[in-house]
Amino acid sequence: LSKINCYKMLQDISSLPLSSTILFAILATACVFAIGVLVFQCTSCCKNTDLYKNFVLDGDWNQSITESQSTANITASQADNRTMTEFGMLPPPNDASISMNNEATGIRSTAGSSHDLAAIVQQKPENFLRPRMRLSFELVPKSAGVILLPNLLHMDRKHLFFLSELGQAWFGPVIDAECNRYGETLRSRVIVRLLSNEASVELAEKDRLHFLADIQAYKECVDPCVLKLMGLCTTAEPYLAVMETTLTDLKSYLRSLITDGGHRCLEDSLALRFASQACRGLAVLNEKGFIYQDIGARNCRLTDNLVVKIGDYGCTEVEHRDDYVLLEGQLIPLRWLAPENFNFNTEESNGSLKVKDHSLETNVWSMGVVLLEVFTMASQPLSGYTDEQLVNHLTSLTASKSAAELQSFLVSALTADSEKFACQYKSTSQLWQLQELRNRCWSSERPSAGQLFDQIDKLFKLASSTSPAVSSTAAY
Repeated sequence: LSKINCYKMLQDISSLPLSSTILFAILATACVFAIGVLVFQCTSCCKNTDLYKNFVLDGDWNQSITESQSTANITASQADNRTMTEFGMLPPPNDASISMNNEATGIRSTAGSSHDLAAIVQQKPENFLRPRMRLSFELVPKSAGVILLPNLLHMDRKHLFFLSELGQAWFGPVIDAECNRYGETLRSRVIVRLLSNEASVELAEKDRLHFLADIQAYKECVDPCVLKLMGLCTTAEPYLAVMETTLTDLKSYLRSLITDGGHRCLEDSLALRFASQACRGLAVLNEKGFIYQDIGARNCRLTDNLVVKIGDYGCTEVEHRDDYVLLEGQLIPLRWLAPENFNFNTEESNGSLKVKDHSLETNVWSMGVVLLEVFTMASQPLSGYTDEQLVNHLTSLTASKSAAELQSFLVSALTADSEKFACQYKSTSQLWQLQELRNRCWSSERPSAGQLFDQIDKLFKLASSTSPAVSSTAAY
């Protein structure tokens, strides 16, 4: 059929006057030439590393970046009082001339100290917390591994522009940046995770798999209450993961509301809304087969519209140091763990406190602690014990192999925190029911994250119906 159509078209052209035929030939030749030039220029641009340079900053940005010049190995000759050369995004692919400095945040380089928090943060995965999110063994076969989706999230790193470094994570620096993916005039703020290159090929491959496994949950769990993955740069090294930016984390927000005279409480419907959104985010993750390894208000991000999104950028251990206890080279959020997280096998633990991976059930326990944080304006759980006292007491309870006694201790201590620090909320039936749901999270028979969300969301809708000011901002 196509041959017949082409033949007819040639017949039509041959029937045209000579001048028209010549004009048609000239236009066709010009189009072919223009396409060839365009392809040649695109190919040249892809090979041109200058694409990543010569980003001129004004004085204010220049000053802020000059002060943190150790963030990248940029020499003083590259900057003056008003301008600084900039690489499109930190750094261009396979550019050995630019490397990120692990001490960019001013963290002391004391990697030899086994008790220094900053040193542990900069260690690699085998000496650090497990990935923030991992595939649930209950829902996903172990053989599934890391399954990358089609490159719908692929982003060219030339659209990213460095602003400052937020902190260090096990994988490398976490960057505050701007993105002009949708046009130069539509720049938006983003957070970028950068996977630093490893000298060892074996370690580099292990880190890549670890990095991609951590990102996988954000790729698959698209929901208003889960931190959004906006793009990936994985066609060249270093790998970049581009995340949406947020106002702050829930813990910092709650603590910012505490006045000198005591606690300032949230509106009842706002407290219920925060609880509902946090539970919704966890429910989405769990239903997709992911288990969060570090649930806490510190890892619930808050947008400027006061929407809670579960997720983190990877550097929470630096931002909230007091939430973690150092146990044999690992940073553990001890105060948020369920009884099942502790290892009662004294032969394996050698008399020391050992913790295990989270499960769907322990995720719900930790979410109950988040609900406690909302009620107490983010007071520290198990506040009646110092870290040392808590470790000693938990060690003795696990050595006695009494799971019931351990659970009784944790529930009693958490309930005491609720009574001691809880704000004087109005005695609405919704809040009383929320506290009952929170207590169910600490029982032996717990609801699933999805069931917890369904029940709390109903309470929120009842409360917000009498509080228009809050309910009007409740849309995700």
